[in-house]
Amino acid sequence: MHCFFKNIYIIFLLSFFVEAENKNKIFRVEAATVIWDANPTSEKFPMKKNFQLVREAIKLNSDNFSDNEKELYKLIKSDNYSLGNTINIKGLEGTTIDAHKSWFQNLSNEESSKFVLVSDKRNQCAVKVFESRHPRISAKCSMGLDSLKDTKILVNTPQGLRLEDQKNYNILRQNSLVKPHYFLSEQQRIRLNEFYYFDHPKIGLIIGVFDD
Repeated sequence: MHCFFKNIYIIFLLSFFVEAENKNKIFRVEAATVIWDANPTSEKFPMKKNFQLVREAIKLNSDNFSDNEKELYKLIKSDNYSLGNTINIKGLEGTTIDAHKSWFQNLSNEESSKFVLVSDKRNQCAVKVFESRHPRISAKCSMGLDSLKDTKILVNTPQGLRLEDQKNYNILRQNSLVKPHYFLSEQQRIRLNEFYYFDHPKIGLIIGVFDD
């Protein structure tokens, strides 16, 4: 019994040191949002008027690309994307790639990590990449409603993350009508340097975290 608790203690210490090390490392995240335009389904979806995807999310500035090798929460130019080497996402029949982005970030615990806005278009998606003994991803995607109209949008500035003036946030506001709502919410433990697909009959998300 003594050996059992000793082994548990050693495993706990190792996971603690790995998590602490990852807080100081910079990782590259790449994500693409998917809409299944031609995917027939008999599944019934709820009718809603309002929905909030997340309370706050970091917006990646589409006009501000990373000049340095690893600047946090700045977009990476598409020349450095990896997904196209793994799967021909543009060739997926009956699908639309709503957004495809990549950025650098560190891995901290779930409480101090923030959601990053991957897409504010039709398939509105936000992801939280964090460390809880192992790298994990929390993904939330919504289509059918404007699920970001009440979300606090954060932008990265030289002074750190700041709340964006909502008057300057040019997202297409939809009418407050009752509409079918498609919602994906999933959290998963991941391995680094692999892509994962978060599935839904109408929408989806492809995402990977890399230590390259």
